[in-house]
Amino acid sequence: MAKRQPKIAKSIDKELRQIRVAGLLARNMRNFEIAEKLGVARCTVTQDVKAIRAEYRQVCAATYEEHLEREIAKSEIVERELWKGWRRSCRDAVSVETTITEAAKGGGRTKKTKIKGQAGNPAFLSHVLDCIALRCKMLGIEKAEKEQTVKERREVLEVVIRDREDLEQYRDWKTIRERLSADETN
Repeated sequence: MAKRQPKIAKSIDKELRQIRVAGLLARNMRNFEIAEKLGVARCTVTQDVKAIRAEYRQVCAATYEEHLEREIAKSEIVERELWKGWRRSCRDAVSVETTITEAAKGGGRTKKTKIKGQAGNPAFLSHVLDCIALRCKMLGIEKAEKEQTVKERREVLEVVIRDREDLEQYRDWKTIRERLSADETN
């Protein structure tokens, strides 16, 4: 009767075999070639390949999630700085004008302070919107919102024709609807 290997030894053997299988897969070898080279059954190699691919997908998904989180955090930092810039651009502009008079006229310095109210630089708001749009795109929110908006537009454009005046209005609405449909496809 053959001795049974302990579970730990089997799992180590399996991991080593999977490492070898992964290396041979990287060399573009097919499953039956790997099985022949390692001296194992083809179904064993197939199971190892499935396990390797599953682990790879899991690692890639985790890496993608980490990358997505970093990119979203970056866009939030940029947005925060843009809002600070917007608030600064809304502050009153203060300029100080110093005038030095000649000694013959009594000499001296006079300071004149001018305060100019500002409405803020709209470029900051534009860039804030860009950050929000980028974040929505990264999170996959953009498409769902667009589909909802298109559905709402269609509901608003439903028209009931009762008389000649309604028919003229319908023709105008039909033109608008065609334009909206063209926007949807773009």
